[in-house]
Amino acid sequence: MLKHNIMFKFMLIFIPSILAVYVGMFLFLQKYMYDKSIGSVRKLSIEAQTYTMNNIEKEGK
Repeated sequence: MLKHNIMFKFMLIFIPSILAVYVGMFLFLQKYMYDKSIGSVRKLSIEAQTYTMNNIEKEGK
């Protein structure tokens, strides 16, 4: 009986703790990946604009 009681209390603490860590990591990684993606897209956009402007200037000459 005591063993079952201890195991039950352990599960009441352990499962919510693991879920909280999982949700926290998921949200952190999602935000991190989103921010990295936005940065990469902005960088590639600027590089593409520069490349296009250089090609337009070369064709104009």
